[in-house]
Order: sequence, then structure tokens, then C-alpha cells
Amino acid sequence: MSHPLDPLTQPDKYVARFRDAALWAPYVREVCARHNLDTPEPIRAARTGSSPVFSVADRWLVKFFDPTFNDLNSFQSERACARLLTAHPVLPIPTLLGEGALDHPGALWSWPYLIFAYLPGVEIEEVYAQVSHDQHMRLARELGGWMRAFHSLPLPNDPAITPGWDGYLAELRRPYQRSEAHNRAYGSLPERFYPQMADFILPPEQLILPGEQPHLVHADLTSEHLLGRMENGRWHTLALIDFADAATGSLLYELCALHLDLFRFDRRLLTAFLDGYGYTGPRGAWLARRAMSTALLHHFDVLYRLRERPDLTGAGSLEELALRLWEV
Repeated sequence: MSHPLDPLTQPDKYVARFRDAALWAPYVREVCARHNLDTPEPIRAARTGSSPVFSVADRWLVKFFDPTFNDLNSFQSERACARLLTAHPVLPIPTLLGEGALDHPGALWSWPYLIFAYLPGVEIEEVYAQVSHDQHMRLARELGGWMRAFHSLPLPNDPAITPGWDGYLAELRRPYQRSEAHNRAYGSLPERFYPQMADFILPPEQLILPGEQPHLVHADLTSEHLLGRMENGRWHTLALIDFADAATGSLLYELCALHLDLFRFDRRLLTAFLDGYGYTGPRGAWLARRAMSTALLHHFDVLYRLRERPDLTGAGSLEELALRLWEV
């Protein structure tokens, strides 16, 4: 017998309905009941993200992980980070309240889920223009300190987290072997840059900082994943969210979404972050080429905002573009 969620195993059906609160409400209530949590109305879908996420009367947040698109690893990564940061609260995150899997006899799927306490804030993306540059600088330094502390935590003993560099290097080698095609598929750069990639991008083994030990990275620190509120015209951070892409990696990998999305290419903010982080390694052209190489091999299209910045993409070469973006 078919189940209402069975069609979501098809990509087009999933995209069309993963935010459909009417479809998901019975399963949100079922999950909350399992964990003895009330389910008053309303049940609302999150406005951003690629997973089914629903708030329950602004009290709980239920996040499901799609079983057909390798989201088991995402579930394990987010759960591992939530557990780790509960034991070592070095940066603010929502409180983890419960976990499990939603499945039914005869269904085609089993949806892992996590339940978090709801935080009454907004993504900084929604109020970005209201945050002054001085506040952005303060935030960048604060994030630097938080991420240094996060990167210093012991790697969790979890199947989603590889203990050494092998997993990180394997993640970079796949796009490295087809870097031009990998980036053409995104289409975020002017045409003239693609043929330069084979000569510009450094081998993955060179995309680890000198003396750097394997550590966790959030890997997707965008303006949609910083939650807070405006009070008297000032931004106050409530939490960093969505650790589903967390993995073992380098600071270079962490910088990609952070600088190219959250910082909007502002090198003053990048400098403030690195200072807050306590970074003492090489900067200038050395850092620029390695950061740009990492961005071109990133799992996500971290360069998408460049489509709106001809002042930056007017560079004559990838080397020049890297300096415009990353030289500090």
C-alpha cells in the first residue's frame, strides 16, 4: 500500500513538496508525541534550506533528513556536532531535544530526524543591510574566536566524521580531476576563467595549512546559517545552525562560504575574522591562491554571488581574481 511520503523518493516530487506543511504536519505531530512534546498550532515550514524543517508553535523545530539523497551522512554529522557542542559549548547552537527515525511498515523509506529547541530569531540574511559595518566587523572577530574554539575540539567518534585527512583530500580530489567541468556546471564565473583552472588550482595536498591538524569544519557558514535578532539597531547572535555538512577539513575550506557569502567578499571582514581566530600563518598571495583553489573545489557553488560583481570578475586572470577576493 502506498504511503503519502513515498513519492518524495523522486527528486522532482521532493523539490515540490519538502516544504509542504499540510503534508508533513501529521508526521511532525507523530515525532513530537514520541518525545512527549506538545504539538500546538501552527506548524510552519522553514523558508530556506534543502531539508524538510518545521517549527511547532515557535517552541520546537523538527528537521527531517531525506533518505534518498545520502542524507544519512548529513543526519549523522549534525547529530555528532550537536552532541559534541552540548558537551563542549564553545559556540551557540540550538538545544538538541530528541532524535530518531520516522518509518512505517511497508513504506519505501525511513526518515531520520532531529528535534531542536526553537530560537525566536532571524537569519542575518534577512536584515543584512541593517547591520552596520562596525557591527559586521565585531561579528567577524567574534566568529573568528568561536570557530577557533570549534576547530580545536576533539574529533567525535562518529561514522560520519573521518579521523584523518583522507576523507577531506578525497572530497577535493573528485572535483580536482574535472575542475573545469565542475565549475562550468555552476556557471558563476566569466567564460575566460574556466580554461585557466587546470594550471591555477593547486593539488589537494597543498590545501592544508602548514602544521594544521585534522579538525571539524562547519563547511557552510553562510548568511542563512547565522541566527540572531536586531535590538535597538544592533545585531545579536543567537546561534550558528545547520551542521549537516560538517566534516573533517581545513580552515581554508571553512573560509569559502564564510568569506564569499557571509562576508560578501569584504576583505576587512576576512582580516577581522583571521585576527579573531588567532591565525598566524602566511597571508597575501600565498593564502589567496590556496583559498581560491579550495573555493573552486568546494562541494557547493560558493562563488555564486560573483555573478553580481563585475567589479571583481573584471580581473584578467584567476590569479588576479584570487587576489581581489582573498589578499589580506
